[in-house]
Amino acid sequence: MVGKIVSSSAPYSCANYCLNHDEATILCWEGLDIDPTEAAELARSNGEARLQLASTMAYAIDTSFSIQAETNTEVQKPVGHISLCFMKEDAPLLNNRRMAQIAREYMEMMGYQNTQYMVVRHCNAKGNPHVHIFFNRVDNCGRCLNAWQDFRRNGIACRALTEKYGLNFAQGRRNTIVQDLHGREKARYQISNAIDAALPRCRDLRSLGRELLSKGITMEIHRRNNGSIQGLSFSKGDDARPSVVHRFRGSEVGRAYSYEKIRKAIEGREEKSEGKSLTESVTERNESQSRSQGQSLAASIGDILFSSLGSSGSTEHDIQERPEERKKRKIGFRR
Repeated sequence: MVGKIVSSSAPYSCANYCLNHDEATILCWEGLDIDPTEAAELARSNGEARLQLASTMAYAIDTSFSIQAETNTEVQKPVGHISLCFMKEDAPLLNNRRMAQIAREYMEMMGYQNTQYMVVRHCNAKGNPHVHIFFNRVDNCGRCLNAWQDFRRNGIACRALTEKYGLNFAQGRRNTIVQDLHGREKARYQISNAIDAALPRCRDLRSLGRELLSKGITMEIHRRNNGSIQGLSFSKGDDARPSVVHRFRGSEVGRAYSYEKIRKAIEGREEKSEGKSLTESVTERNESQSRSQGQSLAASIGDILFSSLGSSGSTEHDIQERPEERKKRKIGFRR
């Protein structure tokens, strides 16, 4: 289970996106102008009928939503939008009632209470069930819901609920079905996937920038006044709307895509490669020195033996004493 948090200032667009989707089903709601009959009809409709019904319902939701949001005009982005995504293997465990229960418990753990909301179930082409939580960040008393460290709280809530209901943990960003995403979220995943693919082939930021540019992604390097690098940013055009360009700081793409993390990834790989080459060089040098020392030692031993034999006039003939000399020495001794 993974939660993705987005805030917006357009309630109609967000509500329409949640409703105008094949097999979209409203699981529960509170405080919004939603007709139960229309909600049931929405789950059965498709095509042009769904398009018109979703738009009509989105306008009604927008009206009731905006009335409450206007009680606190300091909140510039009153629309809260969270998608809770589950693994395909969890589908048999997730009937509508269970998903609604998980969504409500998630909101409670996040502190999103006493406010307008609706929960809509979707299912993508690959069979991954997920729900969209549409809620008002201005609560029923006109107070702004606390968004402090909401990404951290999101991680804690998702882990706790995944364990509680015996669900599967997500296996990482690479398993996300990018084609099922839209707009800014889709561009963010396209950028992260492109960096993952290009980084192993890049030796510096310049080569990384060239690789990304070939994929339609622009990387900008931001520097401080003293010339040192402060950070990176990435931009990519929207596939559905070519005139729209989505821009992200490195950390907005993901924690692993900040300048420091990318720099360490490049330098770490280079150091590992250089370390391997250095080790091989040292090994070869040691082997060469060992061979040289072995040859020198053999030569030295040969020299020593040769010197020893040479100094004593060492031949087999000379070592054996002549019988005449032995006889003379005996005679001389007796005298």
